Amino acid sequence: MKRFFFVSLALFAYAALLAGTVHVSTFHAYPDDGIDDTAGINQAIAYGDNNIVLFDAGVYDLITPVDEDRFIQISNQSGIVLQGATTVQGKPNTTLKRHLSVESMASPPRALYVFQGTGITVKNFTIDNTPHLCTSGEVTQKFSHGDGTQGVQVTVFPGLPVEPDMPCYAANAWDSVTLDLKEVESLTYTNSPGSWSIVDSANRIVELSCADGLDFYENIDSGDYISWHYGWNGLSQMEIAKTTGVILENLEIRNAVNIAILIGSSADVSLTNIAMAANGNQLSVGPRDGIHLSRCLGTIVASGLDINRVRWDGLVVRTPYAEVHSLTSPNRFNMAVEIKTFSQVIPTGSTLTFIDSSGELVERTVSTATPYQMLDDKSYYDVTLTSDLPIFAQQIGTHIKIGALAPTSVSISNSNFENIAGASMILLADDITVENTTHRKIMFEAIHMGGHTEEGVAGANIQIRESTFENCSWINKWGQPAGTIILYNGHAEVSEAKLRNAVISDNWFKDQLYETTIPAINVADVAGITISGNTFENVYKGMRFDTESTSGYNITSNTVIIDNSNNDMTYSELSGTFGYSGLTGYGGSSTRYAWWSGALAEWKFVAPKSSDYDVYVYVVEHTSSDPSALISIESDDPTSQHVIDYTTGVSGWQYMGKYPYTGQLLYGITNQGQGGGYLRADAVMLIQDN
Repeated sequence: MKRFFFVSLALFAYAALLAGTVHVSTFHAYPDDGIDDTAGINQAIAYGDNNIVLFDAGVYDLITPVDEDRFIQISNQSGIVLQGATTVQGKPNTTLKRHLSVESMASPPRALYVFQGTGITVKNFTIDNTPHLCTSGEVTQKFSHGDGTQGVQVTVFPGLPVEPDMPCYAANAWDSVTLDLKEVESLTYTNSPGSWSIVDSANRIVELSCADGLDFYENIDSGDYISWHYGWNGLSQMEIAKTTGVILENLEIRNAVNIAILIGSSADVSLTNIAMAANGNQLSVGPRDGIHLSRCLGTIVASGLDINRVRWDGLVVRTPYAEVHSLTSPNRFNMAVEIKTFSQVIPTGSTLTFIDSSGELVERTVSTATPYQMLDDKSYYDVTLTSDLPIFAQQIGTHIKIGALAPTSVSISNSNFENIAGASMILLADDITVENTTHRKIMFEAIHMGGHTEEGVAGANIQIRESTFENCSWINKWGQPAGTIILYNGHAEVSEAKLRNAVISDNWFKDQLYETTIPAINVADVAGITISGNTFENVYKGMRFDTESTSGYNITSNTVIIDNSNNDMTYSELSGTFGYSGLTGYGGSSTRYAWWSGALAEWKFVAPKSSDYDVYVYVVEHTSSDPSALISIESDDPTSQHVIDYTTGVSGWQYMGKYPYTGQLLYGITNQGQGGGYLRADAVMLIQDN
């Protein structure tokens, strides 16, 4: 009897374990059979709430959509977990492959659409399309005729689409050796200069030409690689709307037609280990943002993101601003929100923050807020407050921050952004922490905080720390300030809203040597900012401040390093015949050398702030070096000179002393051969003294 009891207990526990598990195979959805799995997957999801919907390893085909909006749907459900299989290494091993028709400016149904859910998790999936509505190839010929016609011929890579009569949207040039973005402006955006024609189908050669010339003609060369998309506007690949408790985990997006992941009007969002990377010979993932969150509430936590090769921005967190549209009474007014909110609730007791002409903030409490119209991409609410509007807010056009359409906090950590023809992040919200992220080959700014042009709020309580930025911001975005990190209010012409309480600390900026006017950190419209402990390596200008709009800044303990590697802007060889040496320098970098007679090398730098700086020179020791190289240090004091013996001791940083510098001015340090042997040049370093 006792044995029966234990067996029954075990069976009960096993049955309880299975009670919340549904396998899609129960509804005849099987991987790798080429049969449409859409209906079976949706039946498994609809089986009931609080279920784990399991998938096997392999490819599930999404061929017939539920309707014009979606293939897979989760609507008005709670506790649903869509769970794919993983490899031994923990990577996604289940693919959801959406089948598409080839057309220009396509807007196919979403692969997955979640609407009004609670506690929804999607994990362990690769999401792809077939065919891809984009392609890539090598530029094999450029031509320019006397009548103004210009064109290019491209050999499309094996395995990628070769389609006639397709436009050339969101096109980019790529380095054929490194497969990185070429450091030029995107070739096209939302415009296409014409349609591609097939020149030689057997050899996969296509041609794009325009009688009026190609705007990007000078930005691409024969031998470069090129990618382009057939469209850029339409439904997103995945969309989650009006859902509370969203977990996206261990996902890989290989291709997207428009925005890869769009999350709107949702609360408490967790994004973990999401990768976007083209596979095979494809160079680009998608023509739009990687992940875009709009009007989300609660906490937003992103970790382990690896966003590569999207055309616009890697990650966007957007909180809309609003303005006073018309007045009804001292405590009642009509409010226009800058974007469509689809009647998102602004509840009783929530906060509206009004911004006066000096940037000061005044809060009021909502009694009622009733949506009554969406027109011209704006949403309108009839708002009654529990007290009168501030006097200044009774002016039409006064700007407002809406607490009910904003997250309580945003945290982004341990993430990588690379080869993005846009920005890594656009973060238009309060209470943001960016920590331990890497940004490499980003065309525009890596991080933009503050009101973007015609959208978003100027945030408060911002931290950007312990992150690395390399080869970012080679051009500015359409009239906005340029820089690797931008704090800036794009609404400055109509509102004096300030970003507040910002900290940029312990970051590393490297190889930003594009224009002397482009700083690593560009600050405007800020009240209260600390920039501390950052290192600027091969960066012409570490920071720029708009002193008219920025107040309360504290700049301490920053470091400037100028190295010869990949640097013809702040390092130069003024005389002598230099070459690369087999000896390594700072950080294992390459070093330069020349016979001492007449040899002179110079490092230039812009001091981040008026302060004293400790100055170091990296000495490359060797018995054949110059025993009496002359180091000349320019500062606000008279030029200081030091004779250095490069033949003895060990290679490393040698202290030259403390010198005063004026912020934002250009200075130089030279190394001149004078004693026989080889003059060796590597790097100089300046550490700000508090």
